Amino acid sequence: MSKNMELETFDITHQEGLELSNELNIKSFPALVINHKIVAVGHPNEKNALKIIETIQQ
Repeated sequence: MSKNMELETFDITHQEGLELSNELNIKSFPALVINHKIVAVGHPNEKNALKIIETIQQ
């Protein structure tokens, strides 16, 4: 079962990205934020990326 999801990307060099990184105290990029919670940082390998996708589809 898949959920309808919206994806927004923010660049740390732009105001929205800077504000979000400051608000959530993000120190490592890229970071995946879902519902205002950091769920992953860096570039996940395929196995970890699939695990993240499965988690958010539950």
